Order: sequence, then structure tokens, then C-alpha cells
Amino acid sequence: MNINSTLIIFYKHTRLADAPDELFKLLNKMNTKYKFIFIKMNISLLKKTINDNKSSKIIVHFHNKLVPISGLNIKKIIHYHSEPSNTRPDLVNDKDLCKLVLNQYHCTLQEYNSCDYIVRNYFSDPYNDIIFNDKIKVGFYPSSTRRSNKYSDKGYSETKNIFNKLVKKFPNVIFEIRTGIPYKKCIESKRNCHIIIDECKTGSFHKSTLEGLSLGSIVIVNINNKIIDVHKKLYNNTLPIINSNINDLENNIEILLNKGKHYLEEQALISREKYISYWNDKSVSDEYFKIYESLWE
Repeated sequence: MNINSTLIIFYKHTRLADAPDELFKLLNKMNTKYKFIFIKMNISLLKKTINDNKSSKIIVHFHNKLVPISGLNIKKIIHYHSEPSNTRPDLVNDKDLCKLVLNQYHCTLQEYNSCDYIVRNYFSDPYNDIIFNDKIKVGFYPSSTRRSNKYSDKGYSETKNIFNKLVKKFPNVIFEIRTGIPYKKCIESKRNCHIIIDECKTGSFHKSTLEGLSLGSIVIVNINNKIIDVHKKLYNNTLPIINSNINDLENNIEILLNKGKHYLEEQALISREKYISYWNDKSVSDEYFKIYESLWE
């Protein structure tokens, strides 16, 4: 079949964070074969778009939740970004559906065992250069301060208490905690950090790790061995982070701070280079393009 006639429709049916938006922009930028359309929370527009393109092959790339669609020459992908209680993969029994799951904690859960592919998340660095704050800066920017379940616990209280202790030992270091701010402001705050704490409670990295590495920071996060093994198998590589549980976080930050500003900046740049050597625009986009192509084989 002629792949050039394929339309890719990204469909986001819930108020999901902007991960699908960034991935869509990347694939559209790197694309040489497909036509891309992004539709958000509008089933009528989705069905109209499918109907208006009946002569084309269509791939509908759903994010987190499916909506009913029908038509000839249509392939469907469900891309899981969230915990199983939100996505309910147990209710999805479409045998022709291609299932993707993130290479974070999600890929180690039994509920997602039936997924066909483990895929990378993506962060688009909006800056062209790396900058560091004049003073050493350590940042923690959790998406939530709540502990509604084991996946949402970012260790907010524990990390805040650790920062309060360390600021007394290192009065010339900036310890910044910000939460509940617009995404753009969050990235601006992270941009000049020497050290970024993702979270050290759940045993998984999140998009904050990708942001920190891309922006040129040392990232501290707790990643369990199951995830590490998945990454070694898929990429023959692991994220260049400092792996720390919450009990060791204070000591690990203190060790880094005692090594000084020059060391931190040098190591941050080394980590960034390692990260972008295998987690970059081409490698991430190729991963998804290969999946699209496989649907028509």
C-alpha cells in the first residue's frame, strides 16, 4: 500500500497534560511521509475528519482513552500515559488495536502486559543554549503535592523538609520549590538549575527527568530495577541520573553540593550529552514512525 496517502490523526479525549501535544509537534516536524492532524475532545470533528478522508489510509492515534469510530482502511492505536485506574486497559478488548505504553513505571505494571510496544515520552527543549544560575540552584517542581495513590506521591513533604534542613547548611545555595504554576513558567524556573529533583518515592522517572537532562541539569530520581532492565534491553542504555530513594536524598544532595559549582556544571553537561545521544528528535520520532509503518504490513 502507498504509505504516502496515510493520514495520522492524534486524538486526545481527556484533559491530559501536554505530552501528546509535544509528541505531535515532533512527529510533524520530522515527518516526510504522512499528513498529521490533532483533534482534542471533539468526537464530531474526529468522525467528520475520518469521513472527509475516506480515500486515504487512516491511523487514529488515541491518547489514554478510545472513542468509537468505524470505517475502511482505519488502524487504531491506544497510547497509555497514565495509571491503569484512569485508562482502564482491562476494558479494552479490540484485537485489532495496537497498544503503546510509556517506558516509565507504566511498562512494568501487569495491567499493561498486553501492550505491543514500549515507547519513549518526549520533551522539546525550547532553548538553544544551556545557562546556569550565578549561585548553585537546586529545584523541585512536583506536579502534585497530594498523595491520592502510590503513583501520585511525589514526596513533596519529605523533599520540602530536606530542603529546609539543607538551606541551613548551605546558605549560599538556592533551594527552590514551586508547584501549581503554568508549564511554561515551570520550564523557565528549571532552566538554570544545577540540580533538579524529579521525585524519589514511586520508583519511576517522569517527564521532569527528561526536562532536567535536556535543560542541562543533574537529575536526582528514584528508578527501580525493573525499569532500568527495560531500558537496557530496549536502548542498550540507561538514563544518566543519580538514582536515590527518599531516605538517601538529603545525603546525595549534600555530597553533590560539597563538590562545588564547577563540578556540578561539568557533570550536568556530560549527563546531557549522554542523554541526547540516544534520546533525541530522530530516535524518538523513528520509534513512532516504525510503529505506524508496521500497522500496514
